[in-house]
Amino acid sequence: MSDRETFDGACIRVSKAQSLYPDADFWVAIEGGIERWGDEMMICAWVVVVDKKGRMGKTRTESFFLAPAVAELVNQGLERGLADDKIFGITNSKHNLGASGILTNGIHDRTALYSDAVVLALIPFVQEKFY
Repeated sequence: MSDRETFDGACIRVSKAQSLYPDADFWVAIEGGIERWGDEMMICAWVVVVDKKGRMGKTRTESFFLAPAVAELVNQGLERGLADDKIFGITNSKHNLGASGILTNGIHDRTALYSDAVVLALIPFVQEKFY
């Protein structure tokens, strides 16, 4: 429920990926999270990439605010993806359009949200001499 917790969650995910696939060249983790802004909730995700040398690339996705009805369900303890499903009357949204896709009528879905961030997290590996 904070930007820092979301970043830490991505670091934990990348560490688990390293344990599961020790021979990989890169490990990539994406962790979505919520940041409270008064009565509102803003969501974004952190992307963390680590290579065999232990170097890290990291960035955040764009952020946006949840629909108030979804935020209310999250405040009541419901997981955000399930809250989206309930409010918008769909199933398994977090593995399909995602919240960004739902709220933009499919114009900017979860793939679009994450793909640019993954590319940006790779900057230290593309521009090694500067990092």
